[in-house]
Amino acid sequence: MRVCKKCEKNLTADEVGLNLKLIDRSGTEFLCIDCLAAYLKLPRDDLIAMADRFRKTGCVLFPKKPSSL
Repeated sequence: MRVCKKCEKNLTADEVGLNLKLIDRSGTEFLCIDCLAAYLKLPRDDLIAMADRFRKTGCVLFPKKPSSL
């Protein structure tokens, strides 16, 4: 499991995807959503919306969320 390089929180696939998409496509160190928001000086909700938008457009860095039953 990957962890945030700043706060050591376990990362989700979306957090890793955002780092790869917004920071460095070949990155090996990642930030959690909160640390990434602080680094980019963006609201956390904006990053979540970006991840959803990237997923909807078919970006392979953001896996499809399982459909609810």
